[in-house]
Amino acid sequence: MSPENPNAQSTQSQVELEEERRQFAQLQTLLAPIYRDIFPDRVAPRTVIIIPSASLDNEVLSKISGVQHYEERMLCLLILLRMPRTNLIFVTSQPIHDSITESSIETGRHKAK
Repeated sequence: MSPENPNAQSTQSQVELEEERRQFAQLQTLLAPIYRDIFPDRVAPRTVIIIPSASLDNEVLSKISGVQHYEERMLCLLILLRMPRTNLIFVTSQPIHDSITESSIETGRHKAK
């Protein structure tokens, strides 16, 4: 930080945050057309298979605390179950606790409202 302007770093951080939010909003506008291309018929029967993966050596993975959370992030795809006649298969390297799965489903329900 500059002694002349102690708020300079804070202002720069705020500008960077606003730019990041602008870029994120721009990326979000691209998602709806992609979703419509992938799922043109919401009521068509489908099976979606989700296989989260980490492309790291097992030795490296074993050193990462909480590595299972990377797989759990993919639970956001449970939102696909909003489409009627959709089956979802979620493959994980280890069991995911029921409370985490239930929480993900509840979060999707609340966002649907």
